[in-house]
Amino acid sequence: MSGLLFRREYLDGLDGQVVEAFEKWALEGPFALRLTDGWRRAVPPTLARLQELSLPPLGPDGRPWSSLQRALFACGRSRALDESSTGHGRGCAADASPARVVHGHCAGIYLPSDGPQALERFEAYGEFMEREGLVWGGRWLTAFPPHGDCPHVELPGWKSLPMPPVAPSHNP
Repeated sequence: MSGLLFRREYLDGLDGQVVEAFEKWALEGPFALRLTDGWRRAVPPTLARLQELSLPPLGPDGRPWSSLQRALFACGRSRALDESSTGHGRGCAADASPARVVHGHCAGIYLPSDGPQALERFEAYGEFMEREGLVWGGRWLTAFPPHGDCPHVELPGWKSLPMPPVAPSHNP
């Protein structure tokens, strides 16, 4: 794989079509991507993962989060209460953002606050993933105004798939 895909470990355990789309991006994409999320399992998240996503280390009750999805829900960053209600929880979704690469290292990501260039890159990413047969969250303007959920891609029809029985060996 080329140097156009950072944090590839977030693809571990995901559906093959999702992985293949990102592997194709790594070979053909016009700029680097940094994966920021993949399979969410119903296990307590690590402190490092919570910090990476700017989430508090403890829930409102002062206890550790039971899962990353519950933390995202409680903090208003997701509308889904648990993993079974998300493409991530079924191993059928991933999030990625265009990356800045400095001297071969991922130095940061373009966010919508970076203006038109960031949105153009997200659109290029989304259109590429749609050509690979995935659904792009950047089209969800009503649910996530004003730009949709630009980092998110998912397998169409994931809701009809069973929850994966075995988790991958890493815990991002």
